[in-house]
Amino acid sequence: MGDREFQQEGGKKLAPDPTDSDRAFDVEAARYEVLKFGISNEKQRDKRLNAKQQLLVSLGAKAPKNKYVNYKELKRELSEKRQKEALHELHSWRSTFARLKTKISIRDKKRKQRGIDVTAGYGKLKNGELVVGADVRRTMRKVQQNAKRRRQQQNPGSRRTK
Repeated sequence: MGDREFQQEGGKKLAPDPTDSDRAFDVEAARYEVLKFGISNEKQRDKRLNAKQQLLVSLGAKAPKNKYVNYKELKRELSEKRQKEALHELHSWRSTFARLKTKISIRDKKRKQRGIDVTAGYGKLKNGELVVGADVRRTMRKVQQNAKRRRQQQNPGSRRTK
């Protein structure tokens, strides 16, 4: 029979078989023993006491009450804490802003060094000349014709002849 099963005799439930419980490994008991061993090996007294309190609370005891602190002292400590946090937040914001500013300046320097690539996406350079495909030539011709029409519409009196 298993660890959790009970023997039944005439419809009555009996305690588990003692031979089974001797062989079974109780995880909770082992965990408790390990915690006790760790606590007993702690060198510092305050850490050892704190660990014992935590163990007792985990086993179901009430947590210890907080120490008494004068209300005026508590208010002063809280205000100091808030001031430190605000100061820390201000410094972190400034450093973040400075980092962002340097990143932007580095990016701008790189752009200036690269310059503007006129040939980007239009073709390739061969012997210093831009070689483009037929589709680009067609669109460029249309753009030039449209520009010529606009000029003629703006200045109808002046017509150029080739």
